[in-house]
Amino acid sequence: MARLKIVSFNIRNFGDEEKKISNANLLIDMIKSEKIDLLGTQELTKIYEEVITKKMDSYKCYGKCRLGNGLFSKNKFNENNVIITCKKVILNKTIWLPWIADNLKDLKESILKRSIMPRIATMIVVYDKDIGKIRMINTHLDHKIPSVKRRQLNKLRKLIFKFEKRYPVILTGDFNMQDSNDDFKKFIMDLEKYNMKKVDIKENTWNGKNSGKIIDHIFIPKSWEILDSGVLDNMGISDHNPIFVDVLVPTRKSFKEKVNQLKKKLIK
Repeated sequence: MARLKIVSFNIRNFGDEEKKISNANLLIDMIKSEKIDLLGTQELTKIYEEVITKKMDSYKCYGKCRLGNGLFSKNKFNENNVIITCKKVILNKTIWLPWIADNLKDLKESILKRSIMPRIATMIVVYDKDIGKIRMINTHLDHKIPSVKRRQLNKLRKLIFKFEKRYPVILTGDFNMQDSNDDFKKFIMDLEKYNMKKVDIKENTWNGKNSGKIIDHIFIPKSWEILDSGVLDNMGISDHNPIFVDVLVPTRKSFKEKVNQLKKKLIK
Protein backbone atom coordinates (compact mmCIF):
# COMPACT_ATOMS: atom_id res chain seq x y z
CA MET A 1 0.00 0.00 0.00
CA ALA A 2 1.12 3.55 -0.74
CA ARG A 3 0.24 6.64 1.25
CA LEU A 4 -1.13 9.87 -0.27
CA LYS A 5 -2.12 13.21 1.27
CA ILE A 6 -4.75 15.12 -0.71
CA VAL A 7 -5.80 18.70 0.11
CA SER A 8 -8.38 21.15 -1.26
CA PHE A 9 -8.04 24.86 -0.40
CA ASN A 10 -9.91 27.96 -1.55
CA ILE A 11 -7.10 30.51 -1.25
CA ARG A 12 -9.48 33.49 -1.52
CA ASN A 13 -8.53 36.14 -4.04
CA PHE A 14 -8.14 39.30 -1.96
CA GLY A 15 -5.50 41.80 -0.91
CA ASP A 16 -2.80 43.65 -2.83
CA GLU A 17 0.25 42.11 -4.51
CA GLU A 18 2.34 42.22 -1.33
CA LYS A 19 -0.37 40.38 0.61
CA LYS A 20 -0.64 37.71 -2.08
CA ILE A 21 3.13 37.16 -2.12
CA SER A 22 3.07 36.80 1.68
CA ASN A 23 0.18 34.32 1.43
CA ALA A 24 1.98 32.36 -1.29
CA ASN A 25 4.96 31.92 1.03
CA LEU A 26 2.65 30.72 3.82
CA LEU A 27 1.09 28.25 1.37
CA ILE A 28 4.56 26.93 0.52
CA ASP A 29 5.23 26.41 4.24
CA MET A 30 1.96 24.46 4.51
CA ILE A 31 2.76 22.23 1.54
CA LYS A 32 6.18 21.39 2.97
CA SER A 33 5.15 20.90 6.61
CA GLU A 34 2.09 18.81 5.76
CA LYS A 35 3.95 16.86 3.05
CA ILE A 36 1.06 17.28 0.63
CA ASP A 37 1.09 15.09 -2.49
CA LEU A 38 -1.84 16.63 -4.36
CA LEU A 39 -3.28 20.08 -3.65
CA GLY A 40 -6.36 21.39 -5.46
CA THR A 41 -6.68 25.18 -5.13
CA GLN A 42 -9.46 27.63 -5.92
CA GLU A 43 -9.21 31.41 -6.52
CA LEU A 44 -5.45 31.17 -6.98
CA THR A 45 -3.90 33.90 -9.18
CA LYS A 46 -0.73 34.24 -11.26
CA ILE A 47 1.14 35.92 -8.39
CA TYR A 48 0.80 32.77 -6.27
CA GLU A 49 1.83 30.61 -9.19
CA GLU A 50 4.96 32.67 -9.89
CA VAL A 51 6.11 32.53 -6.24
CA ILE A 52 5.45 28.78 -5.93
CA THR A 53 7.19 28.00 -9.23
CA LYS A 54 10.22 30.09 -8.22
CA LYS A 55 10.61 28.70 -4.70
CA MET A 56 9.57 25.04 -4.99
CA ASP A 57 11.73 22.84 -7.18
CA SER A 58 9.92 19.58 -6.52
CA TYR A 59 6.37 20.95 -6.90
CA LYS A 60 4.73 22.32 -10.04
CA CYS A 61 1.45 24.13 -10.83
CA TYR A 62 -1.00 22.86 -13.46
CA GLY A 63 -4.06 24.52 -15.02
CA LYS A 64 -5.02 27.58 -17.06
CA CYS A 65 -6.66 30.78 -15.84
CA ARG A 66 -10.36 31.13 -16.57
CA LEU A 67 -9.88 34.40 -18.52
CA GLY A 68 -6.83 33.09 -20.35
CA ASN A 69 -3.31 34.51 -20.59
CA GLY A 70 -4.02 37.17 -23.20
CA LEU A 71 -5.89 40.48 -23.06
CA PHE A 72 -7.51 39.82 -19.66
CA SER A 73 -4.55 38.11 -18.01
CA LYS A 74 -3.94 41.05 -15.63
CA ASN A 75 -7.59 41.21 -14.53
CA LYS A 76 -7.85 40.69 -10.76
CA PHE A 77 -10.63 38.13 -11.33
CA ASN A 78 -8.48 35.99 -13.64
CA GLU A 79 -8.40 33.14 -11.17
CA ASN A 80 -7.25 29.59 -11.58
CA ASN A 81 -8.05 26.16 -10.15
CA VAL A 82 -4.37 25.20 -10.06
CA ILE A 83 -3.40 21.70 -8.97
CA ILE A 84 -0.04 21.68 -7.20
CA THR A 85 1.82 18.38 -6.99
CA CYS A 86 5.24 16.78 -6.65
CA LYS A 87 4.08 13.80 -8.73
CA LYS A 88 4.93 13.23 -12.39
CA VAL A 89 2.13 14.71 -14.53
CA ILE A 90 1.50 13.13 -17.94
CA LEU A 91 -1.70 15.03 -18.83
CA ASN A 92 -2.81 18.57 -17.98
CA LYS A 93 -6.12 19.97 -19.23
CA THR A 94 -8.46 22.84 -18.34
CA ILE A 95 -12.18 22.24 -18.91
CA TRP A 96 -14.76 25.04 -19.08
CA LEU A 97 -17.99 24.29 -17.23
CA PRO A 98 -21.43 25.75 -18.09
CA TRP A 99 -21.51 29.19 -16.47
CA ILE A 100 -24.19 31.24 -18.27
CA ALA A 101 -27.76 30.62 -17.10
CA ASP A 102 -30.01 28.95 -19.68
CA ASN A 103 -33.07 31.06 -18.86
CA LEU A 104 -33.65 34.81 -18.70
CA LYS A 105 -34.74 34.90 -15.04
CA ASP A 106 -31.59 33.18 -13.76
CA LEU A 107 -29.41 35.14 -16.18
CA LYS A 108 -30.70 38.44 -14.76
CA GLU A 109 -30.20 37.14 -11.22
CA SER A 110 -26.64 35.98 -11.91
CA ILE A 111 -25.78 39.42 -13.33
CA LEU A 112 -27.33 41.23 -10.35
CA LYS A 113 -25.58 38.93 -7.88
CA ARG A 114 -22.28 39.16 -9.80
CA SER A 115 -21.93 35.42 -10.15
CA ILE A 116 -21.73 35.43 -13.95
CA MET A 117 -18.12 34.46 -14.59
CA PRO A 118 -16.37 31.55 -16.33
CA ARG A 119 -16.11 28.42 -14.20
CA ILE A 120 -13.48 25.79 -14.90
CA ALA A 121 -12.18 22.41 -13.81
CA THR A 122 -8.49 21.56 -13.92
CA MET A 123 -7.76 17.93 -14.78
CA ILE A 124 -4.42 16.16 -14.56
CA VAL A 125 -3.22 12.58 -14.80
CA VAL A 126 -0.29 11.72 -12.55
CA TYR A 127 1.93 8.68 -12.80
CA ASP A 128 3.34 7.06 -9.68
CA LYS A 129 5.69 4.11 -10.04
CA ASP A 130 4.01 2.22 -7.19
CA ILE A 131 0.35 3.17 -7.76
CA GLY A 132 0.22 3.72 -11.52
CA LYS A 133 -2.00 6.41 -13.06
CA ILE A 134 -4.41 8.61 -11.10
CA ARG A 135 -6.73 11.23 -12.56
CA MET A 136 -7.48 14.33 -10.46
CA ILE A 137 -10.18 16.92 -11.18
CA ASN A 138 -10.30 20.19 -9.22
CA THR A 139 -13.07 22.78 -9.51
CA HIS A 140 -14.93 25.79 -8.09
CA LEU A 141 -18.68 26.03 -8.78
CA ASP A 142 -21.06 28.99 -9.03
CA HIS A 143 -21.91 30.53 -5.64
CA LYS A 144 -25.37 31.97 -6.31
CA ILE A 145 -27.57 30.34 -8.98
CA PRO A 146 -28.85 26.76 -8.29
CA SER A 147 -29.70 25.99 -11.94
CA VAL A 148 -26.14 26.89 -13.02
CA LYS A 149 -24.60 24.76 -10.27
CA ARG A 150 -26.84 21.87 -11.34
CA ARG A 151 -25.51 22.07 -14.91
CA GLN A 152 -21.93 22.26 -13.62
CA LEU A 153 -22.46 19.13 -11.52
CA ASN A 154 -23.84 17.35 -14.59
CA LYS A 155 -20.69 18.20 -16.56
CA LEU A 156 -18.47 16.88 -13.75
CA ARG A 157 -20.59 13.73 -13.53
CA LYS A 158 -20.11 13.08 -17.25
CA LEU A 159 -16.35 13.64 -16.96
CA ILE A 160 -16.05 11.15 -14.12
CA PHE A 161 -18.27 8.61 -15.88
CA LYS A 162 -16.05 8.91 -18.95
CA PHE A 163 -12.75 8.35 -17.14
CA GLU A 164 -13.47 6.41 -13.94
CA LYS A 165 -13.16 2.96 -15.52
CA ARG A 166 -9.63 3.63 -16.81
CA TYR A 167 -7.97 4.43 -13.49
CA PRO A 168 -8.79 5.99 -10.09
CA VAL A 169 -10.33 9.48 -9.98
CA ILE A 170 -9.97 12.14 -7.28
CA LEU A 171 -12.36 15.11 -7.24
CA THR A 172 -11.67 18.20 -5.12
CA GLY A 173 -13.11 21.68 -4.93
CA ASP A 174 -15.24 24.44 -3.50
CA PHE A 175 -18.73 23.29 -4.53
CA ASN A 176 -20.59 26.09 -2.74
CA MET A 177 -23.03 23.39 -1.61
CA GLN A 178 -23.56 21.51 1.61
CA ASP A 179 -24.51 17.84 1.99
CA SER A 180 -28.12 18.89 2.70
CA ASN A 181 -28.53 20.38 -0.79
CA ASP A 182 -30.79 18.09 -2.88
CA ASP A 183 -28.74 18.48 -6.08
CA PHE A 184 -25.54 17.72 -4.20
CA LYS A 185 -27.15 14.71 -2.48
CA LYS A 186 -27.97 13.26 -5.89
CA PHE A 187 -24.43 14.00 -7.10
CA ILE A 188 -22.96 12.14 -4.10
CA MET A 189 -25.23 9.14 -4.76
CA ASP A 190 -24.34 9.12 -8.46
CA LEU A 191 -20.61 9.16 -7.72
CA GLU A 192 -21.07 6.18 -5.42
CA LYS A 193 -22.25 4.29 -8.52
CA TYR A 194 -18.91 5.21 -10.13
CA ASN A 195 -17.03 3.59 -7.20
CA MET A 196 -16.28 6.93 -5.52
CA LYS A 197 -17.00 8.14 -1.99
CA LYS A 198 -17.08 11.56 -0.38
CA VAL A 199 -14.61 12.15 2.44
CA ASP A 200 -16.43 12.97 5.67
CA ILE A 201 -15.32 16.42 6.89
CA LYS A 202 -17.02 17.29 10.18
CA GLU A 203 -15.49 20.72 10.81
CA ASN A 204 -16.71 23.88 9.09
CA THR A 205 -14.74 24.75 5.96
CA TRP A 206 -15.96 28.32 5.39
CA ASN A 207 -15.68 31.19 7.88
CA GLY A 208 -17.06 34.10 5.86
CA LYS A 209 -20.43 35.86 6.09
CA ASN A 210 -23.08 33.46 7.45
CA SER A 211 -20.18 31.11 8.19
CA GLY A 212 -20.33 27.68 9.73
CA LYS A 213 -20.76 25.72 6.51
CA ILE A 214 -19.07 22.73 4.90
CA ILE A 215 -18.94 23.69 1.21
CA ASP A 216 -15.49 22.32 0.28
CA HIS A 217 -15.32 18.61 -0.52
CA ILE A 218 -13.04 15.75 -1.58
CA PHE A 219 -14.13 12.57 -3.38
CA ILE A 220 -11.85 9.53 -3.66
CA PRO A 221 -12.16 5.91 -4.91
CA LYS A 222 -14.15 3.62 -2.59
CA SER A 223 -11.27 1.15 -2.37
CA TRP A 224 -8.89 3.67 -0.79
CA GLU A 225 -8.50 3.39 2.96
CA ILE A 226 -8.90 6.67 4.86
CA LEU A 227 -6.33 7.08 7.62
CA ASP A 228 -7.28 10.61 8.65
CA SER A 229 -9.32 13.58 7.40
CA GLY A 230 -10.38 17.04 8.54
CA VAL A 231 -9.30 20.67 8.24
CA LEU A 232 -5.90 22.33 8.46
CA ASP A 233 -4.97 25.73 9.87
CA ASN A 234 -5.57 28.34 7.13
CA MET A 235 -2.82 30.56 8.63
CA GLY A 236 -4.85 33.68 7.85
CA ILE A 237 -4.56 33.10 4.10
CA SER A 238 -8.29 32.73 3.49
CA ASP A 239 -11.83 32.70 4.87
CA HIS A 240 -11.85 28.99 3.96
CA ASN A 241 -10.06 26.21 5.85
CA PRO A 242 -7.99 23.73 3.84
CA ILE A 243 -9.53 20.26 3.95
CA PHE A 244 -7.43 17.11 3.75
CA VAL A 245 -7.56 13.35 3.54
CA ASP A 246 -4.69 10.97 4.25
CA VAL A 247 -5.19 7.67 2.40
CA LEU A 248 -3.68 4.27 1.75
CA VAL A 249 -3.79 3.30 -1.93
CA PRO A 250 -3.36 -0.25 -3.26
CA THR A 251 -0.13 -0.54 -5.21
CA ARG A 252 0.27 -2.34 -8.51
CA LYS A 253 2.43 -4.91 -6.74
CA SER A 254 -0.27 -5.72 -4.18
CA PHE A 255 -2.85 -5.97 -6.98
CA LYS A 256 -0.67 -8.43 -8.91
CA GLU A 257 -0.18 -10.48 -5.76
CA LYS A 258 -3.96 -10.73 -5.28
CA VAL A 259 -4.41 -11.80 -8.91
CA ASN A 260 -1.73 -14.49 -8.51
CA GLN A 261 -3.34 -15.74 -5.30
CA LEU A 262 -6.68 -15.96 -7.08
CA LYS A 263 -5.09 -17.88 -9.98
CA LYS A 264 -3.56 -20.39 -7.55
CA LYS A 265 -6.95 -20.96 -5.90
CA LEU A 266 -8.59 -21.54 -9.27
CA ILE A 267 -5.88 -24.04 -10.29
CA LYS A 268 -6.41 -25.99 -7.06
